[in-house]
Amino acid sequence: MYRDKLILLLFICFLPICLFAQTSFTVSAPSSVELGQQFKVVFELRNASEKRFSAPKFEGFDILFASSDVAMIRENNRTETLNTHTYVLLPKSKGKFTIGAATVVTSDNKSLRTKATQIAVVDKGRSSRNTDHGGKTAEATEELPTLGAQDVFVRIELNKSKAYEQEEVIATYKLYIDPKLRLRQVESVRYPEFEGFVSQPVYDTPERGFVIEKYNGRYYNVVFLQQWVVLAQRPGQLNISPAEIEVEVSLPRKLKSTGDPMQDFLNASRGGYLNLKRHLKTSPAALTVIPLPLPKPAAFDGAVGEYMIKASVDPQQPATGEAMTVRVEINGRGNIKLLKEPKIQFPESFDTYDPKAKSDIQVSAGGSTGSKVIEYYAVPNRVGSYSLPPVEMVFFDPATKKYKRIATDPIQLKVKKGKELAPAVAGSSAPRENVRLQGREPSLPRFEIDGSTILPGSAFAFSPLYWSCYLLVLSLGVLCYFLVRQKRKMEADIDGTRKRRAAKLALEHLTNARNRMQAGEERSFYDALLTALWGYLGDKLLLPLSDLKQDKVEEKLQAYGAEVSLIARWKALIQELEFARFASVDTGKKMEDFYQEAAQLIDLTEKVKVQP
Repeated sequence: MYRDKLILLLFICFLPICLFAQTSFTVSAPSSVELGQQFKVVFELRNASEKRFSAPKFEGFDILFASSDVAMIRENNRTETLNTHTYVLLPKSKGKFTIGAATVVTSDNKSLRTKATQIAVVDKGRSSRNTDHGGKTAEATEELPTLGAQDVFVRIELNKSKAYEQEEVIATYKLYIDPKLRLRQVESVRYPEFEGFVSQPVYDTPERGFVIEKYNGRYYNVVFLQQWVVLAQRPGQLNISPAEIEVEVSLPRKLKSTGDPMQDFLNASRGGYLNLKRHLKTSPAALTVIPLPLPKPAAFDGAVGEYMIKASVDPQQPATGEAMTVRVEINGRGNIKLLKEPKIQFPESFDTYDPKAKSDIQVSAGGSTGSKVIEYYAVPNRVGSYSLPPVEMVFFDPATKKYKRIATDPIQLKVKKGKELAPAVAGSSAPRENVRLQGREPSLPRFEIDGSTILPGSAFAFSPLYWSCYLLVLSLGVLCYFLVRQKRKMEADIDGTRKRRAAKLALEHLTNARNRMQAGEERSFYDALLTALWGYLGDKLLLPLSDLKQDKVEEKLQAYGAEVSLIARWKALIQELEFARFASVDTGKKMEDFYQEAAQLIDLTEKVKVQP
């Protein structure tokens, strides 16, 4: 009897401790919400240390933001550890949707699961009180952050609303952020196809740090994203399709009071900002394109801008039977890339060949400037003095709204006698092809082996040396066949080729980044280094451009077999570079540190053994 009483007394004494140590993993969500209403889904793990958390798929909802917190909660004179994962969702359409079970692995390797949750999305004004699936009202200690359409947005600016056909227009994309927000990163930017335009990006964009700008009566922090030079290809009203951008910003938290000062203090210690992701689009931009005035000059070939032209000859005194070059150089500002080659009228006694053109164009915020060089090749066949007509060009100048004609001076040539040309016979009517071939005798092919000249039909044919050469050529042919076959097989494996070349391409981008670093070009360095890292990850993990986001990269690196520490280093480096690139934040690191970390991460990733 005494023994039973002692056991009962011990059980009663240790009952609070057992209750305190109980581990639970629950989900809290409303049973019904209105269409267009934001709401929270909260996963809570009590009295256990979290090792790994796997969220369910939120089909039928957009994830506005997600956060994870660890806090100490005091309830009924007991202190508990609380791990929370909060998701703010927005319904896409009406209906009943099921959010699957979330799983968590604790520090002692126990796996816990929540129950699936069903949520009904109804029309506005028809939802009942938000009650969680545990039967109690879900009282949030945190107000849901809201972002208005004018708090963060992206817009396109055109430097003119009207332009002529082929006239350059500068399109500038800018990101506007309310000063109360913090820009964490720009995850992706997708520019339009510029249908109806010829487009060229401007690489020397303005400062990437914030500038303050007043727009529609409000002040914003503005980031310049990209500038484009666009040239309309047809008259009328042309629209530039929207650009799309994914950004992540931080918004100050707004915590409600629970009435318990200690609880409020613990909640406040969870952090001062919440991270939100936004998908932004520009509004379509309209441009009125004016047709070029009529009548157009006969020599006009589509050039618009302002140009100069000059010509030169090399050699100054060409010889018969030898090639000469007429070099025409067009310099100026405008649609240089689309310029056509002017025509040169050579004398009939000249053999002419297709010209070759080369452009050197610099695209800046002021438009396209540079030159186009066209080299015309010809071979004179008769001695004499010749005069090539001026090379002319007609262009339209938008500044004066007039067509202008420019031309070179006439080109004077004095052709001297070449080595293989017989003296010209006065009154001879021989074709110039015959004149050019006079004095030339056909010759048989000759082979020289060990100092001996061998002609076709000699003793070399079918000799031991002949068969040795034959077998050597045959062996080389078979070897080349298998090498080409193997190369084609590797090229057909597009994914494999992409993965094999990932490190090589990244090394080229890293070299570019080092050159920018040595030149002291900080912004260009960050651009080049991010290009190297995103390009490497995209090729190595076979990710399309649209999936180059941090969450996708982390998921792929995990599947690839990378360790958690390596994934964390990748994430930290990219975030620090994005901060330095877009917000001019002092991360405490020098460019050399960023460069070495990037090179080391690529090297470590190359050594990862791929999981089957």
